[in-house]
Amino acid sequence: MSSYQKKLKGKIARLQVVSSNILVVPFPIIHSFFSQEIAAEGSYRGDVPLMFLFPNSKRGEATPEAIQELFAELQKVRERQPPTIVDFAETGIYVDVGLIDIPVFFQGDESDIFYLMKTNGQVFFQENLKQLDLVLGEKCLKYMSTRSERIVTIMALQCYAPDRTFQLKYHNVIFNLTKNGSELSYLNVRLFLSELARDGRILSLVG
Repeated sequence: MSSYQKKLKGKIARLQVVSSNILVVPFPIIHSFFSQEIAAEGSYRGDVPLMFLFPNSKRGEATPEAIQELFAELQKVRERQPPTIVDFAETGIYVDVGLIDIPVFFQGDESDIFYLMKTNGQVFFQENLKQLDLVLGEKCLKYMSTRSERIVTIMALQCYAPDRTFQLKYHNVIFNLTKNGSELSYLNVRLFLSELARDGRILSLVG
């Protein structure tokens, strides 16, 4: 192993990858949430790179045109089917779920993180996927694997905390939508939310 590889391995080993509260966003506010919290970082940055994770056939850049089409499809499915209303975390609060956001944070020495961003930025993508698998759990992953061409998940890599300090994180946004050609339907959000709660994940209702 070269000295570069040893240095790289050491910095990756010191990287801490953690997830915090999982955000559940009601349908009526998904446009504002996505535009302000995912595609932008407040007033600090308005050009956050967006990437399709699913469907597999679309994996890659999520262009503004693709995002516009996605929101049109979300509206279209609601015109054809009644919304899916769920009892949020069995609290008696009933929610029309629009999307689920799973943030994943990278913590550690900033010099290590900057070094990895410069020399091996792909490591953050891979570590994000590992953490996403860990958070979702077996049942949700099995559900997603059988619908990898139907579900819609977008990732956004951001650099700032709300106080404008440096904080590298991914947002993993799972939309309440499945697509099969021109056929549109809802995601099984009840499965997702019940499994996440059962595994001890903290769910936070946005808005």
